Amino acid sequence: HVEIEGVEDWTGTTTSEHGQELDAALSVKEVRTLTGDTDYYVGEAFKQREEEVEDYYEEDGTIRNRTTYRAVTDYSEFIVVPGSDSHRGYVLVSSSSGEFVFSLVGRQNNVTMDRATLRLGDWIEAREDEFDATTGGGSTGSPEASKLTAWGNDVLDDPDVGKLLSGAVRSNVLNQIAGRYVWDGIPLYLTLAKSGYAEVWNPSDMDTSEFLGWISAEVVPYADAPTEDEETEQDTLGDEEGAA
Repeated sequence: HVEIEGVEDWTGTTTSEHGQELDAALSVKEVRTLTGDTDYYVGEAFKQREEEVEDYYEEDGTIRNRTTYRAVTDYSEFIVVPGSDSHRGYVLVSSSSGEFVFSLVGRQNNVTMDRATLRLGDWIEAREDEFDATTGGGSTGSPEASKLTAWGNDVLDDPDVGKLLSGAVRSNVLNQIAGRYVWDGIPLYLTLAKSGYAEVWNPSDMDTSEFLGWISAEVVPYADAPTEDEETEQDTLGDEEGAA
């Protein structure tokens, strides 16, 4: 029930259980405001974490191994959109390795933040007369193929593929969709995944404000906090750029 208010520059250091110092930082590069209110913040962040490594060495003519630990760094660009009348605010990161940004921004706003999952079935049903799906994938409930990913001109209207995926649409268990439709007068070619991935790949010159307008109006209303099972589930596009 807490709205995201914003984000500020921040640096911090923790000590791992094996005694290594691990650094983290948020850096705000741009703050965009209109009519006196903050629309969004653009920045970058990194966070170090400890990784276990098997180290091999020779001793008395025998190859031995030992476990060592090293610090590795995750990096991400991010956008923070403060809460408004239509949503409580959200954060976009440039890849799934940037999920650590959620906790850093959440800490500044005293709110727990999770990676969202998207109800793609509801999204499709709300646009069934205007969206042409060129990719669709999910659980079918069919003995012939329990999971299916299809590519074509409009796969959900195909008499065979559409029938197999219709249950996934109704049950909101589609893993991914891609296709085209017109939003706010703009023909969009897009990709969405249940794991929270969102991409507009045409028009390629869509600016940040236009993209965030689409995210706020067309994606955020279908975003939910993940269940325990979904927190560990990886969709086909889950590790690509654009997690939200």
